[in-house]
Amino acid sequence: EESARKAETLLRNVVSGAPIVMFVVNSGGIITDCQGEAWEYLSGSGNLSGFYFHEAFSRVPEWKDAVAIALSGQRITVEAGIGGRIFELTVLPSQNGDGDEFGVTGVGFDITHRKASEHRVQQLNHELESKVLLRTKALQESEERFRQIAENVRDVFFLASPGLVKVRYLSPAFQDLWGESPDRYIKSGISLLDRVHPADKERVLEQMNKAGTEVGIFHSEFRIRRPDREDRWIRLRTFRLPFSEAREVAGVAEDITGSIRDRMKLIASRESADRANRAKSEFMARMSHELRTPLNAILGFVQVLSRKLPDAHQNDLKEVRDAGHHLLSLIDDLLDLSRVENDQLEFARDNLPVSLVLDQARRYLSNRALRRGQEMYVDLDPDVWVMGDRTRIIQILINLLSNASKYTPYGGKISLFATRLPDCVRIHVQDTGPGISKENLARMFIPFERLGESNRPGVGLGLYLSRELADRMGGTLGVNSEEGSGADFWLELPIGEPVPEREAKEISTATLNRNLDILYIEDNPVNLRVMESLLETVDGIKFRGVDNAEDGILEAQRHAPDIVLVDMHLGDSTGYYVLDRLRETSSLITVPLIAVSADAMETSVQNALSAGFSAYIRKPVQLEELLGCIHRLL
Repeated sequence: EESARKAETLLRNVVSGAPIVMFVVNSGGIITDCQGEAWEYLSGSGNLSGFYFHEAFSRVPEWKDAVAIALSGQRITVEAGIGGRIFELTVLPSQNGDGDEFGVTGVGFDITHRKASEHRVQQLNHELESKVLLRTKALQESEERFRQIAENVRDVFFLASPGLVKVRYLSPAFQDLWGESPDRYIKSGISLLDRVHPADKERVLEQMNKAGTEVGIFHSEFRIRRPDREDRWIRLRTFRLPFSEAREVAGVAEDITGSIRDRMKLIASRESADRANRAKSEFMARMSHELRTPLNAILGFVQVLSRKLPDAHQNDLKEVRDAGHHLLSLIDDLLDLSRVENDQLEFARDNLPVSLVLDQARRYLSNRALRRGQEMYVDLDPDVWVMGDRTRIIQILINLLSNASKYTPYGGKISLFATRLPDCVRIHVQDTGPGISKENLARMFIPFERLGESNRPGVGLGLYLSRELADRMGGTLGVNSEEGSGADFWLELPIGEPVPEREAKEISTATLNRNLDILYIEDNPVNLRVMESLLETVDGIKFRGVDNAEDGILEAQRHAPDIVLVDMHLGDSTGYYVLDRLRETSSLITVPLIAVSADAMETSVQNALSAGFSAYIRKPVQLEELLGCIHRLL
């Protein structure tokens, strides 16, 4: 009995300190024992012993019903709220030691926290289910949009394994592009690369394997051979799906057959145009050579005769010389046109005093203007500098001055001067001619445009070429004019920086102040005679002429000259052959070799200089130019 009392006391202590309620109701419905904090809410005193259960549990009908059921012999568990707490109550019939039922026993556990946790879990589950439903709906909508797009575009969408061996999805456009059903690949496991052209397959497979292992979008272009034997060009863009456990790749296949064909046509057209340009350039070079060769004789002998004939014949010689130079300028214009169209012109960027280029251009025109009774005004301002190519600037100014003289009447005036603007220098060529109509102003820079002046000399290239030359030097060529009031052509060039003045070295055409042995290798006997006649007028020059390459090489090796002039076209040989043979001779390694040719193309000049020639002289040969070249080399 003592042990039983101790156990009962211990149990009461445990129950009173824990979130538990316990009670016993006898078979008569009277509470014989109760423990736990819930009783304070039920009775206000915490002790309900001696009360009938239906009276004690009146505030908790769930408990009252549970006790009634248990008294009938059934075990029952219910949940009920008591004083803001939730208890789970289990009531079961009780028996005495003899096995006779004498009432019921109830045990309740405070499950408030558990129910709160369950409620929170339910809330989270509900929220998660809502999000899953929304996400699923979004994915379904996205998939539906993808399918709608895939099924209504010409490009092929696909999902496949790395290397495109196993295909999971092919859009309907595959049927049109590949020429066969997508099912052949999806159901049978045939690689998507099955139709790739054998020459392209290895390269494409390498790209596809990269797409399955590396990050990024991979591009490739290849051909496929359709079942109907038609070839199609495909542009493929593939990338790895980031969340695919199978490392699947997705991609788009685009039919670029039309673009490839257009590209090939464009390439063929460009190659055809290049061939035509090369043919034109070769024709221009041949034409230049063929025209310059007789001009070399004409202008060469004019130079010789002008030194020998009396003054009474000088005007006649001048007419011949002017006609020859006019023809030469037409040839040069055609060559420049070819160079401009092929972008073969090179330009120096030198700082030049404007007075220098204006004076040189003036010299070209002054005698012609004098013969036509035209007054020429030139302002040579020594303080104005420009940047550009001296030869090309003078070429532009000579063209403008020639036009001014051509259209200015007898007794008219031509002005040549420069003004400095804030960001450039403007050179003016003004005349008192008939002026230019608005209609002609809009057409005058078009190549071969004569503006209805077919009775005047020229081919209509001068102004077009002059504007192109100005543009390539960073300048501008323009005109201001009104019909009946003359014309003002102007050339704008970048401002140059003054440089220290250098002493000019005058080269006398009568002597080089030393004796020179000059060997000329030339297969054309007329050109040989022209060169010999020109150099005979210069004191101290010993001239030797040879009419073929082999004899010329032997002559140079037997008697080393001071200068070797070599024609670049020597029948069955070339000037390059002579150059190579002479450079193999130790005694001739340092002897200057000057290329002489009627080929005036810039590429020919550069090729000769790059090969090792010391200089390049274009035919017709100008004695002053040749002597200046020799002077510089020696």
